[in-house]
Amino acid sequence: RANDAWGEAMRPLRNPAHRVVEFYVSKIWAGSLDDALPILTTNPNLLPAIKKVWQWSNFEAKKQLFSRWFAEFGDGFLKISANDDANRVVLHVLDPRWITDFTIDQRGYIQTLRLDMQIEKDGKVVWWTEYWTKDEITIWDGHTKGRESRDKIGTPTKRQKNSLGFVPIVHVPFRDIGETRGMNCFWHTVDKIDEANRVATRLHQILFRYNAPIFA
Repeated sequence: RANDAWGEAMRPLRNPAHRVVEFYVSKIWAGSLDDALPILTTNPNLLPAIKKVWQWSNFEAKKQLFSRWFAEFGDGFLKISANDDANRVVLHVLDPRWITDFTIDQRGYIQTLRLDMQIEKDGKVVWWTEYWTKDEITIWDGHTKGRESRDKIGTPTKRQKNSLGFVPIVHVPFRDIGETRGMNCFWHTVDKIDEANRVATRLHQILFRYNAPIFA
């Protein structure tokens, strides 16, 4: 629609995107975690520690969600966080649509990142915004400005020092094309999908008139 390539009369009758995405879900990290992510190490203390993180994160189930968003949107984001006592580390799978802006260095490591997501607060749908740098974390909780620039959102709800010294979020592009964002698994066929839908829509228009088939 943004490129004026979508006509109102064109119906999405033929769309292989779902099958393609689910194909990758069934192949990436399929099965149990032990089989999907085998860890080879000579340190006997490492494997139990990693399995604890998996357990705390419910990663056995969340890994499939990561694979689905990864293939569908072209980007995978994992956030690492700890509780207040710093005795439990958890992996969070982030929806790529929440990540509205981020910068990376030449190695691909995230330097700054902005996250915008809608939450429900006091019976209203509002926005939660986080802005991460290596030195500071800024949070706006419950604003209504959406994805406005940071200077227009208002006073931050919370601002604190980032004691880690790095942004604890990892980004992996599904298909690296040399840009900040990755390409998803079906982007290269979008024009072909649209063309197939145009043909199928036109054939339906020819065959059906007033909800009745016409035979000639």
